[in-house]
Amino acid sequence: MPNSANDDVKPEDPAVGNQHASIGERNTDVHNADARARADAPARAGAVQPATPASAVSCANLAAHSRWFATLTPVQQQLLIELGKARRLVASQRLFARGDAFDGIYVVIKGAIAVSGVNQDGKTALLSIMEDGDWFGEIALFDQQARTHDAEALIDTELWHWSPSVLQRLLADDPRWWQRFGTLLTDKIRLVFASLEDMSLQPALVRLARRLLMLSRVRAQPHSVLIPIQQEQLGQLLSLSRQTTNQLLQQLSQQGVLTVSYGAIHLVDLPKLRQIAQWDAFHHAAR
Repeated sequence: MPNSANDDVKPEDPAVGNQHASIGERNTDVHNADARARADAPARAGAVQPATPASAVSCANLAAHSRWFATLTPVQQQLLIELGKARRLVASQRLFARGDAFDGIYVVIKGAIAVSGVNQDGKTALLSIMEDGDWFGEIALFDQQARTHDAEALIDTELWHWSPSVLQRLLADDPRWWQRFGTLLTDKIRLVFASLEDMSLQPALVRLARRLLMLSRVRAQPHSVLIPIQQEQLGQLLSLSRQTTNQLLQQLSQQGVLTVSYGAIHLVDLPKLRQIAQWDAFHHAAR
């Protein structure tokens, strides 16, 4: 199985980006278009051309799943998508490892990436799961330091990737992107603080309910959600033992909130789960 961050790179449709146009030229278009087209006015001559169908789908998906991406103007969204390239991983394929050099930032288009750490004894701790619309890798954009954790595909996954050279040219041509990427980073910091507060103040049942709702984000259906996750993985995300995790899941199952099967958890009463999770208060604090 490939282990390098450079393995299995597949070129994107050439229609996605104009390789003959410089980032500086496109950023000039962004400056002009942002002032003239905030109400989705038609593109003027010299502005970034309308997205290709592939770009349009990517923009629509990201705007739906990524709050940060949705705050960008349509022209900024299109520019960012055009500068990136597709990256596809098969299940269990490693993207990068702790200590690897910074190789850019990523967003999950479809699939799931496990972010984990390994101690000297080889024991792995699952720290986070990145799903559709989740961005990662931006910490090293700011400090240019090595990767802090391992990243591996849980299932077959499609990513969008921006290389360090592309990012540096983008930032040099328009320094306002530093603030935009900074907002992406601070959104995560807020969520980390909310999670740390949870660990100190909230009962394990509330924390588990909140994590299940977070994992259900990209699979939300009107009445139920199927989350493909093992109990041990869920426990690692919450720093709970497998036995405690199982007991809490059984408690929620007895209340009719969910059912548990091998390798999956089926949420069947989302309103009740949100009530147990005190979701409105947590969601407000994390914003």
